[in-house]
Amino acid sequence: MIEDVLIEWAGANVWDRVEAYAFEDIPIIYEITGCAGHTFWEKLGFSVAQRYPHPDLQGQSEFATTLEEQAESVGIPRERARDQLVMRFGLK
Repeated sequence: MIEDVLIEWAGANVWDRVEAYAFEDIPIIYEITGCAGHTFWEKLGFSVAQRYPHPDLQGQSEFATTLEEQAESVGIPRERARDQLVMRFGLK
C-alpha cells in the first residue's frame, strides 16, 4: 500500500514521524472528500496527536447540522463532529 511505502521512505530519510489530517468517521465527510476517517489511520498504526475545531466548519449551516446529526447517529458526540484530527505515526 502507498501508506507503507511512505512510512518506509520517511524512516529511511530520518523523519521522526508522519502525520495525516483526518476527521471522525462520519458518512457525509467521506461522501464529500472521499477521504477515510481516523479509523483508517489507526489501523495503519497512527494515533490521534491533536484535535481542534476545523475553522471552515464553524457557525450554523445546513451542512453543520447534517454533520452533527450523522455523527450522533453513529455514536460520535455532536461536539466532535466539526473537529479535524492530526493523526501521527512515530518513527522513532
